[in-house]
Amino acid sequence: MAGKTRRTPEQQEEAIEVAKSLLDIGASRKAIVVQLQRRFSLSRSAAYRDVMTAIDERGSEGIEATGGFDLRMTAQIVEQALLTASIEGDLKEISRLAKTQLEIHKAMGMALIRTVTSQAEVGGDSEEAEVELA
Repeated sequence: MAGKTRRTPEQQEEAIEVAKSLLDIGASRKAIVVQLQRRFSLSRSAAYRDVMTAIDERGSEGIEATGGFDLRMTAQIVEQALLTASIEGDLKEISRLAKTQLEIHKAMGMALIRTVTSQAEVGGDSEEAEVELA
C-alpha cells in the first residue's frame, strides 16, 4: 500500500453517493464495487466498504437495495454509452461497446427463446414454438 494516500471525507462521501445512485438503478454490489475501484482508484476492500455504507444509509432511509440489472436496462445503458462514445469520436470505446451490445442482444435472444420454449412446454406444443422462432 506504499504510495496510496488517504482520501478525504469529501472523496469518500462522493464515492458513497455514486454507490447509492447505482444501487437505485438496480446495479449489483459486485458491479458497483468494480465501478468505484475504477472511478476513484480504490482498493477492493475500500470500495466494498463504501457500497455497504451506501446500502446501510439507503436502508435507514427506508429504501431497499434490490440488485441485479435486467437485460433491457443493461442494453439501454450500453446504447447510451455507445452514443456518447460516437459523439466523442472514441473509436476504441465504440468497438468495445459494440461488442458488448452484441453479446447483450445475443443474451436477450436466448432469454426470449427460453421463455417461448418454457411457455410451449407448459402448453404441450413445443414444435409450434420452434416454428414461431424461425
